[in-house]
Amino acid sequence: MVGARYGARLHWNNYAGLPEGQVELRGVCARTRASAESFARDANVGFVTDDLDALLARPDIDAVDICTEPASHHTIAIRAAQAGKHIIIEKPLTGYFGVPGDVDPIGRNVSRSRMREGALANARAVQAAVQQSGVTFCYAENWLYSPPIAKRSGCNGTVNGSRSTRHCTSERTACSLRRHPLPT
Repeated sequence: MVGARYGARLHWNNYAGLPEGQVELRGVCARTRASAESFARDANVGFVTDDLDALLARPDIDAVDICTEPASHHTIAIRAAQAGKHIIIEKPLTGYFGVPGDVDPIGRNVSRSRMREGALANARAVQAAVQQSGVTFCYAENWLYSPPIAKRSGCNGTVNGSRSTRHCTSERTACSLRRHPLPT
């Protein structure tokens, strides 16, 4: 698990609901060791670090679940792919987070087309790293499985009367694979 706060705890909660033996959390990496330790205590995880390279170097870790702030998603995903780790990434995959010289607030002072191109460049870099390494890439949309939404939906695939894009089942999956080309 990369990240140890809200998103990571939602994912951990969902993993805990899977049949025993399907998922084993073997390590947690967070920006601060204190945050990683807190998560590790709650989730009974043995390896704790604030060094991503230490987590990625472990041969007993097959996949990383990236639950960090969105600005770090694409760089962590690329590093994980280069380390040969399968990737589960919390939404959003990436975005445009500015470059030196951008005037704040970026959303008002940088053109949408420039932001779109920046986000697409980040997404393409992740795509290239995944393709080059041959790892599996999973995109996590966890809100459907968030306890209050799952309860309200009755686990029938509808949320507030609208049909969801994923079905809520008793066998929750950590990811689903869809092959959609990136826009050109």
